[in-house]
Amino acid sequence: MRPQTADITAAIQVRAKFQQRLRDQETPLQRLDRFVRLQQDSFELLRSSPAGLRHFLRRNLRSRRVEVIDGNWRPVSADRRAYEA
Repeated sequence: MRPQTADITAAIQVRAKFQQRLRDQETPLQRLDRFVRLQQDSFELLRSSPAGLRHFLRRNLRSRRVEVIDGNWRPVSADRRAYEA
């Protein structure tokens, strides 16, 4: 492992531990409030970009496609099929 990579990995681990300590100090209500704010911000970001919203919907709907084989509904997406196994 190169020294730069080791430094970056160590810095990421330190940051992750710090973030975990901050999350551990939050009450469930505070965590829920943070989650709600993130969802609202994400929705506003999608609304601010019509092209981004179209891309999101196209990607989301493509991954949710299904097909019927011998009377059984199966996901078309290989990623979703992996969850069935």
